[in-house]
Amino acid sequence: MAGPVLANHLPPLDDTMGALYIGVLVSALLYGVSFLQTVYYFFSSRNDWIGLKFLVGVVSVLDTIHQGMITHAAYIYMITNFMNPSTLDTVVWTLIAETLINALLALCVQAFFVWRIYTLHRDGLRLPVLLGLLSLTRFCLIATWVGKSARLRTWVNLSSLKNLSQSATVITLVSECSIAAALLYLMYKARSSASSSSHSPELMKYILNTGLLTSIDALCLVIAYAARPDAMISIAFFFVLGRLYSNSLLATLNARGKPSSLKMIHLKIDSESRASSSFVLSDVTADYKFSYVGNECYAERSAREVWDTELGVVLDESSR
Repeated sequence: MAGPVLANHLPPLDDTMGALYIGVLVSALLYGVSFLQTVYYFFSSRNDWIGLKFLVGVVSVLDTIHQGMITHAAYIYMITNFMNPSTLDTVVWTLIAETLINALLALCVQAFFVWRIYTLHRDGLRLPVLLGLLSLTRFCLIATWVGKSARLRTWVNLSSLKNLSQSATVITLVSECSIAAALLYLMYKARSSASSSSHSPELMKYILNTGLLTSIDALCLVIAYAARPDAMISIAFFFVLGRLYSNSLLATLNARGKPSSLKMIHLKIDSESRASSSFVLSDVTADYKFSYVGNECYAERSAREVWDTELGVVLDESSR
């Protein structure tokens, strides 16, 4: 009978340990998805640029470390200190450290998407630089919070960093929504200028793979933190955000078209603009071999796969 008696003295745990448990569980499920996507990427994209492979490797390592840290925190609270409510106010060190790992993971993935925006946005550096500064500001705020939190041991003491935590949370939402909105706009602009409307399924797939889910999760994080700052509901969304970052990167890379989808592209250009058109196309990729017959240009794909399906749109836009 000792168990039920002790249980009656435990505080409600639904919005604290319960939220933490759900966050770890959902993160573990998404980690399995990202692990499978990582394996698929390295087997199917052997000809990718070495820098892109390095990025995927770094993201996968950070993903694994982060999942291990939040699992460790859940184990300490729920197993090691089981039926010991006095330890619930103590902050496990991995909950502080995982915040920095999550922020570093987000910085890597957001840098990738900012680079994508740079390659698609041909009107200067203002937009990519602004988005890059937002991502860097978010990382610096979280790193500052982690540095100050390392000296604090209880949740009550952590509440003294409320303003810094709120700023980092808002910047997270702003950066996620800004990057997602920029990508969606640029892709919509590219798709709408293409000659065929058959790209709609690819566009919807691109929307789901490039920031929409992370933006929704960031919005839920802000709402949960504003509604219940004393609970761990927002922490659960923060856990899941890390898994969505890695999955969005890998899903984008793995969703690229196969070589058979764009073996030959036929462009019609004026003979006097041949040199400039060839320069624009060659600047996009070195995976195409160009040949001219009169005023017509043929771009033939080489054996090495280009880096994504958006290349077809860029080539179509380059024709005159």
